Amino acid sequence: MYGYYEVDGEGVTPEAEMTLVDKGVFKKMLNGRIPAKNALETTGSSRFMMIPQSPTVTTGTGTIHVQVDKGISHEKMKKVLIKAAKEAGQSCAYIVRGISGATLEVYRVDLKDGKEARVRATSFRLPDLTKLLKLVAISSKEEVLNYLPNNYPASMIYPAGIIVDGLVIEKATVKAEKEPVLTLPQQRK
Repeated sequence: MYGYYEVDGEGVTPEAEMTLVDKGVFKKMLNGRIPAKNALETTGSSRFMMIPQSPTVTTGTGTIHVQVDKGISHEKMKKVLIKAAKEAGQSCAYIVRGISGATLEVYRVDLKDGKEARVRATSFRLPDLTKLLKLVAISSKEEVLNYLPNNYPASMIYPAGIIVDGLVIEKATVKAEKEPVLTLPQQRK
């Protein structure tokens, strides 16, 4: 895990586990040694930024673990998705499986037989926050992501799948190439 560290950039040993948000309620803010209005003591969260020849520290996470109390098995997620789409009167449902290069991997799911067909999509927009308060289902299976936010190593453990109602998927538009105004001398006849 990239986010593991024993001592932070200011020599403080962080707690083994600290709860920042519990059931949607903010509990604690990350902080370095300098007191802040809502964080009077250090949480051992000063991280060295990975910038060559510049030993700079910033306040940041090590490993974030997003947990769910009542998740469903990952294998049942597609059945729950199809059922929710039918109840909402939709003609199909969509699964976003990840990012391949610069595009999303989006699949249209037929509600009758569950068959998937890949579709072109460039991006998706999350619904407004009021719709995110009621998620349809969250997988109990977890995945790990190691990444470098703001040039320091961090890790995230998160649910492998979430069913969100109201996600807007935008179609990919293929732009037609215009003919060049001038041709290269080698191409002229």
